[in-house]
Amino acid sequence: MNIRNQAFLLLALVADLVALVVFVLVWLVANWWIALIVALVLWVAIVGFVYVSRENLAMSGMAPREVQLEDNPHLSSVLDGLVVTHGFDRPDVLLLNSSATNAAVVGRDARNTKLILTTGLMDELERLEIEGVLAHLLTAASSAEIGGATLAAAVLSILPGNGIRKRAIEWMFPEHFRIETDLEAVGYTRYPPSFAASLEKLAAADTTVPMARTANAHLWLADPIGDPAVLAERVHPPLHLRISILREL
Repeated sequence: MNIRNQAFLLLALVADLVALVVFVLVWLVANWWIALIVALVLWVAIVGFVYVSRENLAMSGMAPREVQLEDNPHLSSVLDGLVVTHGFDRPDVLLLNSSATNAAVVGRDARNTKLILTTGLMDELERLEIEGVLAHLLTAASSAEIGGATLAAAVLSILPGNGIRKRAIEWMFPEHFRIETDLEAVGYTRYPPSFAASLEKLAAADTTVPMARTANAHLWLADPIGDPAVLAERVHPPLHLRISILREL
């Protein structure tokens, strides 16, 4: 089962639970068929709202602004090189005002994605290092799982408690999926040391993004929460492990 199907299943279970509670409550004061109609309408409303609003829910708490690439030729040229050379669909690029050194990707599908770069990342990294980060984000964006990962963030955002979210993340996301994206990304740049250098700078800096949430942490390049008690390690393996793997290539 892929991430999208698991996210849909989790969403259906959440809607089932809410609809069941409402069904019982309405049944106590009205006929069972009225309770059933109300519960069904609520179920459809919950599933429809989360699905239609999945990108907004996934970016909940953040307010990134769109980057005008013509005003940032350095970033534009690096992005154009990767898009043209490797046939990636061109994403929207958003800038998040944060001193954290981090980046994220969100999207409905591989053709409709957004890259979110923090101002701290842009200030800290050099051209080749930014290319490595963009290659990772574009690799994630081009994956068939990006829509599922975004939907998963939306569903996780409506779950109560970090403990429940952590268990859901461990169920939905495969082990080492972040490392696999790292390896695929350096296959496009053909220069693993530049991406390893990027991750080294992230490890030396602060990747904690105050606007990030446990629900959308899996969309980020590095751990944006900084609390292993609420974030499964399979989502963000230690940076030193990812760096050592890249250095061995």
